[in-house]
Amino acid sequence: MIDEKLFQFIWKHRYFQQSGLVSTDGEPIQVKSIGQLNNDQGPDFLMASIQVGSISLVGHVELHIRSSDWLKHGHQNDPRFAHIILHVVWENDVSLKLSAPTLVLQPYVAAGLFTYYKQLMQMTREIPCASFLPQLNALQWLVWQERLMVEKLATKVELFIEQKQKRKVSWEEVLWWKVARYFGGKVNADLFEQAAMTVSTGLISKLRSNRIQIEAILLGQANMLEQNFDESYPKMLQKEFRFLQIKYSFQRIAIQPSFLRMRPVAFPGVRLSQLSVFMQQQTSIFSSCLSVKNVQDLLVLFDVVANDYWHYHYVFDHETPYQPKVLGKETAWRIIVNAVVPVLFAYAHEQQNEQLKEKLLSWLHQIPAEDNVRVKQWKKHTVPVRTALEAQSLQWLTENYCQVQKCLQCAVGADILKKGATTS
Repeated sequence: MIDEKLFQFIWKHRYFQQSGLVSTDGEPIQVKSIGQLNNDQGPDFLMASIQVGSISLVGHVELHIRSSDWLKHGHQNDPRFAHIILHVVWENDVSLKLSAPTLVLQPYVAAGLFTYYKQLMQMTREIPCASFLPQLNALQWLVWQERLMVEKLATKVELFIEQKQKRKVSWEEVLWWKVARYFGGKVNADLFEQAAMTVSTGLISKLRSNRIQIEAILLGQANMLEQNFDESYPKMLQKEFRFLQIKYSFQRIAIQPSFLRMRPVAFPGVRLSQLSVFMQQQTSIFSSCLSVKNVQDLLVLFDVVANDYWHYHYVFDHETPYQPKVLGKETAWRIIVNAVVPVLFAYAHEQQNEQLKEKLLSWLHQIPAEDNVRVKQWKKHTVPVRTALEAQSLQWLTENYCQVQKCLQCAVGADILKKGATTS
């Protein structure tokens, strides 16, 4: 038996025979417009346009799996349903005396649509439509991926604006928190962000002439200056932090740094030193990121190198062969994609600046895609994944559509079922 969501989907996309429709009373019906889906109470589709015989009607349409659902749902006593122009059912199990005609849609829907739908719903793999891919052409993929990217950014917009308003801070602070988060990588993201939230950009600006103090504060707030050290550099940082901790009454962070599941170049000490250099180089990270003319100029802002001590260390008190600890391009791109672009997009939304939004999307079209497991999955099925926008949108698609089987809300699923609607 068909479910309500699929039934609404079929009507919404007109995946039924368009000619030869006949009501249960034998009257010819022509559907000129299916109307607008109503997500509130009342009829399912509003302001539809149909022709019954020679009479043209404009009004609302109600859909039911069975005609008896009209009585089951109590519509006969609800004034909102008193003047519908069409009752569309899948099965006419009860004859109703309605002022509007009844259309049984089942005979006008191709069996192929249900074959494809069943295949999508029963697929256990992470991408249910894998056997149909790439399905869409290049232009269709571009349009769908941009929609997904905007949808993903919209969720962050709400979060960032809520954080900004709740803490009564500027966009400078929000950007600082998110940049710090992605300097920390997956493992230390929460630690880095919480540490950043205890150190205002105003204080960093005040200490800008003293790089050691900035590094000491960040390392100290990340709980990395608590043990007894042998070398002079960490001892100096510890001394500076203890002085500054008393002076500025920093809030303590409960999270401890982790060194697991990461390459040594991404160890927290190295990353925090790079973060301190990045912050020391910018008068205002928000203004700097907002004012750049192109994405390559933005990348230059993240061309930072950790303090000299770290060229010979990955952790304190353990010397290693010389290797400059430069923030790599791949990491810089990741910070830009996950922190800078979403925060600037939230700012653009708040300011109703559509031009800035378009600029940010264009940046994502220019940034190379990450080469991760999920990207490889889509590439395997010849879906285009060359840019950050494509990679990010497909990650969103996988997590928020594929894994929860929202195929009816997906452009790919809709196109698959469209082809099924023409297959007997």
